[in-house]
Amino acid sequence: MFPSRNPVRHVRRSAMLMVAGSALLLAGFLLHPAEYVDSSKTAQSIADHAGTWALAHWLLAIGGLALAVAAGILAKARYGPTRHPFGRVAWAALAVSAMLAIEIFVLEATVAVSYGKAGNATGLQNLMVPEIPGIIGLFGLSAAGAAVFVQQTLDDCPLLPKAVNAIAALGAITGLVGTTAFGLGSDALATLQYGTGVLLLGLMALGIRALVESSPRRTAAPSNQPKLG
Repeated sequence: MFPSRNPVRHVRRSAMLMVAGSALLLAGFLLHPAEYVDSSKTAQSIADHAGTWALAHWLLAIGGLALAVAAGILAKARYGPTRHPFGRVAWAALAVSAMLAIEIFVLEATVAVSYGKAGNATGLQNLMVPEIPGIIGLFGLSAAGAAVFVQQTLDDCPLLPKAVNAIAALGAITGLVGTTAFGLGSDALATLQYGTGVLLLGLMALGIRALVESSPRRTAAPSNQPKLG
């Protein structure tokens, strides 16, 4: 994706994109108005907060794209996470999942807003079918995010403290449970989706740590090379 002659540049570019993408995803996640299993309630929520609903999903879409590019770089790089096959697979899965999730973010920012403004609850309910690739992406983001941090936890030289990696992995798993519960019709358990915020904070911390470790001062000596694995 980028020239491989400068592996440190790979790490820095991917780390910057990871921080920016995760921050945008977190902002969109926090701005997101209330959503309900009952599509008529969701339509009313969109109608009441149409601008915020659209903004939140555009932030999610842009953040997803940035995260997909960052994870794609790390999945292909011969420096960093690729020293461990599981690390490469986890980053590749995160990249694919983020790309798939963009589809649902864009549909929600455009089609869902138009349905909500019109009070078309049936249209919102039927929108779930074309959103299936994006829904798969949302599940994949949590699962792949958990895999990234489980791999970091098991690493003999992780970028973040192992306890932080474990918390981020647990957040991803909790978010996955919440998303599944919402899909099964539970508004109450859907609050567990906030665990995804912990995952995003973990990815931001991972990216910031990678930027620090790959700074020119740190990489002046070969022994200080960053390890995103």
